[in-house]
Amino acid sequence: MKHLPCLIASALLTCAGVGIAQAGAHCETFIGTLTLEPNPLNPGDPLQFCDDFQQIKRVERMFEDAVFVFELDPRPPVSLAYCFKGTISNASLIGPNGKPRPVEATSFSALTVNAFDPNGTVPSSHLAQLFTAASVVTISSAAEPGKKAKELGSIFLRDMGVNFLKPVPTPGGPVLVPYSSSEQLIGVGGTREFARASVSLQIEGNEFAGANVFGTVCR
Repeated sequence: MKHLPCLIASALLTCAGVGIAQAGAHCETFIGTLTLEPNPLNPGDPLQFCDDFQQIKRVERMFEDAVFVFELDPRPPVSLAYCFKGTISNASLIGPNGKPRPVEATSFSALTVNAFDPNGTVPSSHLAQLFTAASVVTISSAAEPGKKAKELGSIFLRDMGVNFLKPVPTPGGPVLVPYSSSEQLIGVGGTREFARASVSLQIEGNEFAGANVFGTVCR
């Protein structure tokens, strides 16, 4: 039963019809390993990455239809953070010829308001937390010796997923932290090389220790 939220999230996003490749499109597989900040056991300021996300949102005029948790007044309490910064290591775009093109990728994301149970639980397990978010993934060509990496563009995505939680002892008492997540992200816009791209990504694993990212980018 614990995988039911994943199926629901996948179905809702897939049925939305966004991110589906068009006939004749040039499609590449995107793979990598995502590691998010902040550290779940030492999260610090829950707003620490929100200014970065807000700046991108303002400049690119994206996600104007979304309501972000960090914008609420008063803000509801969160166990980790309202916004996150990510690094996608060992990232590649793999074309039809099967040859990987190494790239560098980073991300910023922020939780959005949703209609799920305000306690963040689902009936099948009190250690599962449904969430929605918006993300910006910026992809650059891999840096060559003596040269800077060239930015290929950014992809704007809407996210839906489930965190599986476990209690971890700390000096202040047990804290629920994610040990695994299943998340699907659908592209809603982009810049430069990804301005007209259709994108569908999936994340599986512990996003704070290194989770697998895989999906399709069609242009």
